[in-house]
Amino acid sequence: IISSFIFTGYNLNINKKIDYLLVLGTTISNNEPGIILKKRLEKTIEFYNSNKNITLILSGGKTSKNSNLSEAGVMKKYLLDNCNIKEENIITEDYSLNTIENLKNILKIIGQNKQVGLCTSNSHIYRALGLAKKLGYENIYPLSAKSSFWSFYGDILREFYCVIFEWLNGDMILYILN
Repeated sequence: IISSFIFTGYNLNINKKIDYLLVLGTTISNNEPGIILKKRLEKTIEFYNSNKNITLILSGGKTSKNSNLSEAGVMKKYLLDNCNIKEENIITEDYSLNTIENLKNILKIIGQNKQVGLCTSNSHIYRALGLAKKLGYENIYPLSAKSSFWSFYGDILREFYCVIFEWLNGDMILYILN
C-alpha cells in the first residue's frame, strides 16, 4: 500500500496558479548539482519558462564537504547560468539539512496561505507532500522531476522506509494523492 502511494507521485505537473515554487535540494559535489538535483533543476526551468510570474525558493543547506556552497547556493548558480531568470525572483534557504527542515524554514518565510508548488524527485514527492501537509501547508501542489534510471529501486526502497518511519514518528500524514 505504501509503495502504491509513493508511485502516485510520478509524472505530476502543477495546473494551478502558484505564488512560489519550492525546489528541494539534494546531493551536490564540487559546487555542482548531482544527477538527481540536476533533474529537479531541469524540471524547474521547464516550469519557470511557462510561469515567469512566480518566485523560486531554493532550499538546502551545506551538506557536502567538498563544496563551499550550500545546496541552495549551487541551485541558484545553476539556474542563473542556465535559465533566463532574474536574481530577484529567487529566494534561497540554505540552513536546512533534511526535508522537514526545508519545509519548516520555508513556511517561516512565506506563511501558510500562499499557493506553493513543490518540486522534488518523483520518488520523493509523496513523502515531501505528507510532511508539508502535517506542517500546515494548505495549498501545496506537486511538480515531480524524473528520478535517475540507475537510482529507481534504491529510491523506492528508501522512500518506503522513510514514509513508514516519519508517519510512525508523527512527522507526516498518509493521504491519497489526487
